[in-house]
Amino acid sequence: MRVLHLPRNIASILSHQVRAEVDAGLDAAGIVFGPQSPITSSSAVEVWPLPRRRDVLGWRATLRALESRMRAADVIHWYFGRSVAPLGLDSRLVLNANRPGVVEFLGSDVRDPAVECTDNPYYAAAFGRGYEYMREESSRSSRRVQMTFLRAGFVPVVPNGVVQYLIPAAREVARVIERGVLLEDYPLAQRPSNEVPVVVHAPSAPVAKGTEMIEAALDSLRGDVEFEYVRLEGVPRREALATMMQADVVVDQVVLGDYGMAAIEAMALAKPVVAWVKPAIRVLYPPDLPVVDARVEDLPQVLHRLLTDPELRTTIGTQGRRFVERYHNARLRAREMMELYLELTGGPA
Repeated sequence: MRVLHLPRNIASILSHQVRAEVDAGLDAAGIVFGPQSPITSSSAVEVWPLPRRRDVLGWRATLRALESRMRAADVIHWYFGRSVAPLGLDSRLVLNANRPGVVEFLGSDVRDPAVECTDNPYYAAAFGRGYEYMREESSRSSRRVQMTFLRAGFVPVVPNGVVQYLIPAAREVARVIERGVLLEDYPLAQRPSNEVPVVVHAPSAPVAKGTEMIEAALDSLRGDVEFEYVRLEGVPRREALATMMQADVVVDQVVLGDYGMAAIEAMALAKPVVAWVKPAIRVLYPPDLPVVDARVEDLPQVLHRLLTDPELRTTIGTQGRRFVERYHNARLRAREMMELYLELTGGPA
């Protein structure tokens, strides 16, 4: 079975999936448009340069090449419910290709502010005040994105934290499949030998992640407990992972009410992860979720406890690795996807 993955490799999700499917015996390939973030894995990914917006000939050639690749595919797996090309030319081409399809909604493409604000005061405070994902305009825009893919027969795939934003028609057919990582990319190392504990935070979207509040909490601990703070940004992926491997504590976010790929990668490295997972979402996950819960108001106390208890850090880190092995293993996720592809095509792999 030939599966074509398009068009974004956000947080390396596409890269992990393609590699896992190839290892599982599928003829899988990934094409992404434009330059990738340096912190994103480009393994098993073809990066196609984006023509300039007014480069009609360039876009025509790119879309013809994409159409050729789609004709050779049995299934199209689309990531993020938004177009890359101007006027939505790429998604229009895909949705009119008469191919079975999967659309993987990743969060900000369908997040509904009206839904999120009902039980997330931190999001409500951040929204419109420098919040980076302002495509989250309204319930109407979320519905429009979902209906565009549903009308083309694409099956939505979402993690637990995104189910809340699905409209009824999408929820009826959606599959809940958590994001996955290839565990061999995250070797287990000895516990860091840092004399002073190291706290790492990656502010990929500072307002959405609550970076200011995280750093304020850390500042409040200075003079009371020794630690080193590393703000991880703008570095190549290899360097980012090496830095995370030396961390004693990783702080993900305190605004979005869920944990993301940075937290999954940190847990895969057996690092204790701090994040705020709002109650309505936490109950959807297995009870052994080891993410250390921290509301903004409690963050200094939570960090103090972790920074002063190395054995606790080791215990939580070990639990995190096991959690990823059970629930965020890309190889297990590939099997789930293969079953879905088979349902869509009605044939053997």
